[in-house]
Amino acid sequence: MRGKVGTIFVLCMLAFAGIGIGYAHWSETLTLKGTLETGELDLDWSCTCSDNDDHSNKNIANVTCEFSSDKNTLWINVTNAYPGYKVSVSIDIENVGTVPAVLLEGGINVRYPGGVIAKDTNNDGIPDEFYYDANGNGTAEPEELMAIIEEWEIWGDIHQIDSGQKVYVNCTVLFTNPGLPEDWSGAFEVTLNFENWSPSTPQ
Repeated sequence: MRGKVGTIFVLCMLAFAGIGIGYAHWSETLTLKGTLETGELDLDWSCTCSDNDDHSNKNIANVTCEFSSDKNTLWINVTNAYPGYKVSVSIDIENVGTVPAVLLEGGINVRYPGGVIAKDTNNDGIPDEFYYDANGNGTAEPEELMAIIEEWEIWGDIHQIDSGQKVYVNCTVLFTNPGLPEDWSGAFEVTLNFENWSPSTPQ
């Protein structure tokens, strides 16, 4: 009798195993999720211009500031200039982005009008005298002096502009004899090249 009972028990266990009945295990799943948001490099600027051409209601010459539609280009236009005419330009550069803006090494590039020679008499890296090379010999001669920078000031660190920070630039140019040519026009261009700050940026 006991042998039969044992045989029946074994057969039942095999039957349960055959139909997939077993013991459940506890389980736990770990899930990692995240988001990524990038910063923005965005510089905004404004400009104001003025001159000294307001005596005796003459108003002979004029200076204007005008931005392109995307505000990446600023035109400063001087018309009907003459010896003794002086223009002042004030530019504000603001970092309205979320990451610091770093001026690249050699990031200021200037292209002068044809025939114009710039001299840095103060050896501070900023030209302050301009000559019109009338005889074409490639040298700046005293009788060819056409303009001088009377004032050049920068407030703030233009080499690195942190988010929310501003840099102020003021420049005053006086057009002068004997080198300022009559009935002449020329175009100049200044570019400032910035990139985002990174931990590898030189301090």
